[in-house]
Amino acid sequence: RSSDLDEILNVSVDSTQIQSSATRDSRTGEIFVKFVNPQMTDEALNLQIKGVKSLSSSAEVTMLSGSPEDTNSINHPRNVVPVTAALRGVKPQFTLTIPANSFVVLKLKAD
Repeated sequence: RSSDLDEILNVSVDSTQIQSSATRDSRTGEIFVKFVNPQMTDEALNLQIKGVKSLSSSAEVTMLSGSPEDTNSINHPRNVVPVTAALRGVKPQFTLTIPANSFVVLKLKAD
């Protein structure tokens, strides 16, 4: 299947270290917001999703994080793995904490 992520959305974060991007699938209404936190500390971001009338109150968040020295190996193949969880209480404006040394994908659903 070809990618249906056909819209690039504007994202701005207050942090100077967090990198982010966002896309939307206009067919399904799903919004994917990606964050990279290269810092050694967690960062709480105040997110504001513009251009949607409403959002589903639950979302999916997938995080890959660890110490910069962490690696996977033959003996320990799951030291660094993505973890997916449900996120509740999602609103057009909410706070999300991005862990230190992480890559985070937030999957939102516009109603």
